[in-house]
Amino acid sequence: MAVVAGDFSPSDGGETLEGKLWDISPLGTCLVVPIARAVVVGDRGALRIVDPHSEAELTLAVEVRWIEPAPQVTFMGLVFSSGRFPKSSFLEPYFKTSWVDAMKVRRLDDLR
Repeated sequence: MAVVAGDFSPSDGGETLEGKLWDISPLGTCLVVPIARAVVVGDRGALRIVDPHSEAELTLAVEVRWIEPAPQVTFMGLVFSSGRFPKSSFLEPYFKTSWVDAMKVRRLDDLR
């Protein structure tokens, strides 16, 4: 699996923030963007997600639920306004296993 690009365009016409998906679930995603000064919790907009292996893309209505600034980036928690992620898309493989399983990382439970 590859890094998935995404960008958030606020519905108020503000600056589009280009970033990468940090995590995704059926209900929302975490988008990592350069420092985001103009985005606040509650902002609504469109999240455009681009398939790293083809020209496929999809755009979903989202709402900003949380923002966590870090020294060089900002993590944005977004929920899908429709309630759930579409069932069939190019991102389906990302829902089948976690990155922990895919990378065969030792879980804390394994150390006991």
